Amino acid sequence: MFMGALQGLLLFAALLWRKPRRSRANLILAVLMLLTAVRLAYVAFIRLQPDPGTRDWSLPLILTFSPLLYLYCRSLLVRGPAGKRGDLAHFAPALAWAGWRAVQTLGPDGGGPESPVSWLMAYLPDLLWLVQTAAYLLLIRGLLRRHARESREALSDVESIRLNWIRTLTGAFGFLCGLIIVFLAGTAFGLDFVRPSNAILYISVALIVYLWGWFGLRQPEIFSSQPASGERTAGKAAVPAAGDARSLERLIRTVDEGALHLDPALTLHGLARSAGLPPYQVTALLNGSLGQTFYDFINSRRIEEAKRKLADPAFDRVKILAIALDCGFASKSAFNRVFRDLAGQTPSAYRKSVRTAAPAG
Repeated sequence: MFMGALQGLLLFAALLWRKPRRSRANLILAVLMLLTAVRLAYVAFIRLQPDPGTRDWSLPLILTFSPLLYLYCRSLLVRGPAGKRGDLAHFAPALAWAGWRAVQTLGPDGGGPESPVSWLMAYLPDLLWLVQTAAYLLLIRGLLRRHARESREALSDVESIRLNWIRTLTGAFGFLCGLIIVFLAGTAFGLDFVRPSNAILYISVALIVYLWGWFGLRQPEIFSSQPASGERTAGKAAVPAAGDARSLERLIRTVDEGALHLDPALTLHGLARSAGLPPYQVTALLNGSLGQTFYDFINSRRIEEAKRKLADPAFDRVKILAIALDCGFASKSAFNRVFRDLAGQTPSAYRKSVRTAAPAG
C-alpha cells in the first residue's frame, strides 16, 4: 500500500509537470492520483498500529474516486467547454460524509459494538461507494458508446484511438465492486474466510494506481483532429438538394484522384478541406446519398484497393501486413477486422480463393 501511495505521489507530480500540459484531463487525473495516494498511505499507517483507536479522517476520500474517474473520461471523450456548471455536485456525497464525520467526532460513538447501528455505520461508506461506483460506471459506458458513434463520423481510423485502457480502468473499478460485495456479504453472514478480501481491496487499488498513471501519461489527444459535435451537424438542412449529385461527384473524385483514402490519418476535416466543402456538407452527402459514415466510406475504398492488390499476381510475394499499411490501415488487426466485415472472409482466405479461381496458365 505504501508503494502504491508513493507511486501515486510520483504520478501526481509527473502529470502536473508533463509537457505539453493537457490542463483539464491532466489536472483531474493528478488530483485522483493525489487523493488515492493519501487514502492508501493512511490505511497502511492504520494497519501498522497495534491498537488503532483514532477515527479514520480519510474515509470520505473514497467517495471522490468514481466522480473523478468519470470527469477524467468525460474530459477526454467529449468535446466542448472545459467544465460544466454543477460539476462540483459530483462531490456532494464526499463533502456531506466529511461534514457528518466532523460532527460525529464531537460526541460519543453511536450504538454498541454489536448493534445494527454500529454495523451500519461501519460499512455504510462501502455501501455508498458501491452504489456510487456502479452509477458512474454506467455513465462512463455511455460516454464510450457516444464516442465510438461520433468517431465513425469524423475519423477513418478509430483503432488509433486506444480506448481499451479506459475499459480496463472501468473494469478494474468493477472488480473492486465485486470485492466489496464479497466482503460485505461475508461479514453480514459471519464468514471469516472472506475477511482478507478487505486487504485485497486496497492492494488492488494500489495496483490500479500504476495502471492509471501509466496509461494516463501515454494517452494521446483523442480529439486533436476531430471537430466538435455542433460543428459537424450545424447547417445540415442548408445543403442545397440540387447540388447534391455534383457535390458528391466532386467529393468522390477528390478522394480517388488524390488517393486520400490511403492516408491512415485522414479525417473528416482533412477530406472536406481537400474537396473545398464544409465538413457538415460532407457528412450530409455521405449519410444522405450513400448511407455511409465517413469511416465506412473511406474504409470501403481502402478494402477495394486491398482486394485489387491481393488479386494481382504481382503482389503474391508481398505480405498482407505491407498491403494493409499501403492501403491506409494503421495495423493488421484493424485491416483484418474491416476486411472480414466487408468481404466476408479474411484477407488470406480471399487471396487463396482468388488464386484457386484463376485459370491456369
